[in-house]
Amino acid sequence: MKFILSLILQATLSYLITLFFPWWTVAIVAFAVGFFIKTQGFTAFATGFLAMFGLWFGLAMFLDFQNGHILSERIADLFKIPANYLPYITGLIGGLIGGMSSLTGNLFRSLFSERNKRYGTRKRKKKYSLNLE
Repeated sequence: MKFILSLILQATLSYLITLFFPWWTVAIVAFAVGFFIKTQGFTAFATGFLAMFGLWFGLAMFLDFQNGHILSERIADLFKIPANYLPYITGLIGGLIGGMSSLTGNLFRSLFSERNKRYGTRKRKKKYSLNLE
């Protein structure tokens, strides 16, 4: 349940925030969702990756169809790659940004967790036995 909630929340908030702010604000959103929704490390990375991959791939495909593939063909000529690969590359870049940001937020949360304190910080019971018999 947390996986789906985190996935939908990251994709929705990232889309809404990029309407008003630069592209790199998706990393802040992924960090915040990774921080506030407690999941395991790989799950945090996977939700961030899948949410941003889906969002950036979908937007790249939408914009590519809107302009008749003109821009993607020109960029593909610059980089000497097929034009069909560009939405996947865009999605991969966005997915890596989202996944690493979400994982960073999750790991930052673990710094403040009581369970993950360093060794030697808890008080140990003193075991003194005084046998004078």
